[in-house]
Amino acid sequence: MRRFNFSARSILLFSAIVLLISSCSKDDTVNPDYVGTWSVDISESGLQLKDNLTFTKDGFTDIKQVNNPTTNIWVDYIKTTGTIAVAGSTMTTTYTGIGILTDFTVSITMYSAGSSNFQSLMSDKGIPLTLNSQFSVAGNKLTIMKDMNSNGNYTDPGETTVYTKQ
Repeated sequence: MRRFNFSARSILLFSAIVLLISSCSKDDTVNPDYVGTWSVDISESGLQLKDNLTFTKDGFTDIKQVNNPTTNIWVDYIKTTGTIAVAGSTMTTTYTGIGILTDFTVSITMYSAGSSNFQSLMSDKGIPLTLNSQFSVAGNKLTIMKDMNSNGNYTDPGETTVYTKQ
């Protein structure tokens, strides 16, 4: 009987040590400061618009919304998805999906890169398939400067947007 108690104690002690060691393991994964959901409100041609941009370490989802003034409800009207590569303060985005709301009673239908609808929508909206941007994060603000006219200058009018972390 004494031998059984020793074995039970040994098993209990071993289990406690394993539990303690496993609970003390470090999570060395530190997300870059741009990871998260960012938003900016825009007023354009009398419309209230919102741009909601969500970054993961290597990808993004961008949902643009318009406010319906009669119901005061935000409606998603365009969505893009893609991958990102970051080197210092330069972010290269490659678009992999796009969708546009065509009927306010239906959700956005997404089209993948390579499809004719994807190519057509990207062209119609003037969105390049790959885009280089400069970015910086300061507190809860993300500043993105896009060279939309490909002139090598990131400071032309309309090329800088400041988002707030959500």
